[in-house]
Amino acid sequence: MVSGSAEAICLSARTAVQGAAHPQLHRVRCEFENGIVRLEGRVASFYLKQVAQHLVGRAVPSSVAIDNRLEVG
Repeated sequence: MVSGSAEAICLSARTAVQGAAHPQLHRVRCEFENGIVRLEGRVASFYLKQVAQHLVGRAVPSSVAIDNRLEVG
């Protein structure tokens, strides 16, 4: 069971990546559907892909799954 509204979870995920120190993460798109936060967009490295996932993971309830579809390149 996911606690919190879909809007609040999506806002938390977006705020986490948009507030990151890495400017590339500000362009990451976050969507929430069926208990899953989906990350989409492009980053320059696998490190930034993992940073985005880590930030979102800390910002949303632990019952929310993260589908990291960020492309590297």
